[in-house]
Amino acid sequence: MSFSERVGAIAQAIARHIALPEVIGEAVAAARELCHAEGASLLLHEPATGSLTFDQVDGGAATTLKTVRLPPGEGIVGRVAQTRRPALVTDVRADPSFSGGVDAATGFQTRSVVAVPLVMGDELLGVLEAVRSEAREPFAAEHLELLEQLAPHVAIAVHNAQLMLAMKRNNLELEERVKERTSMISRGKREWELTFDAISEPIALVDQFTVQRANRAWAEEGMISVTQAPGARCYLTIAGRASPCPGCPLLQPFENSAVTEVAFPNDRLMRVSAWRMVSERGPVSVVQYHELTENRRLEARVQEAERMAAVGQLAAGAAHEINNPLAAITANLSLFASGGDQNLDATDRAEMIEESLHAARRVRDIVAALRDFARVEKPGKAGSKTLINESVERVAAIELSTQHPLLVKLQLLATHPVLVSSQELELAVTHLLRNARQAIKTGQHIKVHTYNDSGQVVLEVTDEGAGIAPEHLPRIFEPFFSTRGVGKGMGLGLTTVFAIVRRAGGSIHVKSEKGSGSTFIVRLPSAIGHGASSHSEAA
Repeated sequence: MSFSERVGAIAQAIARHIALPEVIGEAVAAARELCHAEGASLLLHEPATGSLTFDQVDGGAATTLKTVRLPPGEGIVGRVAQTRRPALVTDVRADPSFSGGVDAATGFQTRSVVAVPLVMGDELLGVLEAVRSEAREPFAAEHLELLEQLAPHVAIAVHNAQLMLAMKRNNLELEERVKERTSMISRGKREWELTFDAISEPIALVDQFTVQRANRAWAEEGMISVTQAPGARCYLTIAGRASPCPGCPLLQPFENSAVTEVAFPNDRLMRVSAWRMVSERGPVSVVQYHELTENRRLEARVQEAERMAAVGQLAAGAAHEINNPLAAITANLSLFASGGDQNLDATDRAEMIEESLHAARRVRDIVAALRDFARVEKPGKAGSKTLINESVERVAAIELSTQHPLLVKLQLLATHPVLVSSQELELAVTHLLRNARQAIKTGQHIKVHTYNDSGQVVLEVTDEGAGIAPEHLPRIFEPFFSTRGVGKGMGLGLTTVFAIVRRAGGSIHVKSEKGSGSTFIVRLPSAIGHGASSHSEAA
């Protein structure tokens, strides 16, 4: 068999292997056989460092050499790697590139070396080397020629094996990443389900009243298992109805969220909140249920307790206010009845009669004020829609038109209607303006300002009077509380305003500093369900 045939046969044997260790092992054995060498090795090139590493060695101290790494350019193989040119060295002692480090590590005495680079395109893969000791004849040119013929076949096989190894490593890394990602997704899904089920209030993902997913609280409310929730009709399962619940937010179009109160069977009340979201199947809603039944019962009890306390306070105040004028009437009548008036002259008798009439009128005014207050406090239907500006203008024309040189500034911006009857609203405005009128002196002003703010209609009444003392502020809405002195006020005006505002679902508070006037701020819910921007301009 010719040299070419032998090289071809060996190349075919190498090409049959796809694993890098087997390819290198076959190549090293072939190099040793072709060159009749005492030892052979294949050093792989590390592109990152430029170093050469003994990957496999055949003959000599193979085990020792597998751990040796040569720096770039070191030794004869280092020169071959750098120049990418083959080398035939008959006597290493005459070659300045030879390094005795490998011989020192192995104990092998090298005399002759033949080495060829393994190159694939522009890429250096390594160096294939064969060695003989001093006991053998040195290599000849024919040995280098054989190794050069073998080198391209080894380079191709090494390149393919490295690609296969890299592919396997990438596949392993990909498999590990897929496994880790799958584990993360599974863990995240499980954690989400545990979190979803840990929420104590019923929650469901709903598409057109059909449940896609529900937590355990929702399933328990519907008395089914969680696995039975998907596909169930929410109104049938959780409310026991044959059709959607009246007032359900899903019955009304909304963009982001909606909240309503829904009556459930057995006198239960639920606050139902819905949020829009987009899933792979299209738009769906997250629906949450919050039980209000017991809260409303407690609120009703608290309101009843507050009402009874207010009634008791009102009764005590009324008794005190009425007793004083009644005492004057009784004393005068008793004096007339006993004939004691015989010692009085006509002037004294007239004064006693006028005092009694004044006391009687005082009792009449107190009863009238109590009647007005009782009418406000009486439960009834919600007020009709009223424009607050119209009420302010009517009351201002009646209450303040004759007060000179009193100046009233009206700043009435366009406002939404409020759900208060015009009678109650005008009564509240009347008391506020009277309170402001009584607080100011000649030359001072009253300002009335109305505007929309965040779904509410705001009424501000500001006076330039002396202000309210800090110790009196907490009591100004109490029945019969007045700082004007005995006989100069009922003490029910602001109490009546407070009752009207509270019945309408609004609020009232006061800003006041001693010597700097006072501002009463009334906020009432808009009757159209939403508010314009703050301080909107009049149309």
